[in-house]
Amino acid sequence: MPQIEENRKDTQEAITEEPAEKKIDALSYYMDLTLDTGLNKLTELVTMEVKNNTDQPVSEICIRDMTPAYMEYNAEFYGEENANKKTELISIVVNGSDKSSELKIKDNGSVIFVNLGEDKKLEAGKTTELTVEIQTDIPDRADRFGYQETEKGKLYALSFCFPYLADHENGEWQLDPFFDDGESRSHDLADYSVTFHAPESYVVAATGISETNNGETRITAENVRDFAIVACNFMEKESFTVEGIQVNNYFLDGKYTDEYVKISKAVAKDSIRIFTERIGK
Repeated sequence: MPQIEENRKDTQEAITEEPAEKKIDALSYYMDLTLDTGLNKLTELVTMEVKNNTDQPVSEICIRDMTPAYMEYNAEFYGEENANKKTELISIVVNGSDKSSELKIKDNGSVIFVNLGEDKKLEAGKTTELTVEIQTDIPDRADRFGYQETEKGKLYALSFCFPYLADHENGEWQLDPFFDDGESRSHDLADYSVTFHAPESYVVAATGISETNNGETRITAENVRDFAIVACNFMEKESFTVEGIQVNNYFLDGKYTDEYVKISKAVAKDSIRIFTERIGK
């Protein structure tokens, strides 16, 4: 977390000083995630740092969680194996409180209004932290959020499953519903600091920079719009360096793997060299 704060400060100083947009903004997300590959469940503890960039105090903050809507869609269109999948919102607390906040839940659980209380309003220019605890089933589906099982093992795609601050524009929360075709969410730029727990046999690919030891992957992603993880116990990884930049190439063993690895490596090297030469590092 200190490194993220230092880098954010450097970035902000490098940008021309402009007045902040008048909205509620998520500055950072700190996540502790545990993947249960036996039960196909994901437990999430997500703390978001939220700043009030408006000129008025606010007593209510909106959080989005797309997993309930995603489960509903899968149950209807992706077979009986997804009929009983569910998401449980365990709690949302503000600033480390010892009790869950008062919530107003809409749209099948994908819209969550958190009541800060009249005596705990978020004043203009101030920040607060909201911690969301969720446990969700992982759908049996080869898609953005789901898992697939083969004779070689399991592959988990984890995106569209993390709670996040709803977009806030022109004094209003944006409450667009989930839809499966295309992107139904929007995030502002934020920093992510993530600890991801999975069995030691799983290779983990994630947004940002990561390091795995004994089944624990620590991930840092700075100034990004979204965050995703792929975890697989039959995925391989090759790393190489181009122009001082480390490239991680993740792949699954198959008939044409050797050719794929050779071509993708050549394309990555050429692309980075050309962009570095013509645009910048």
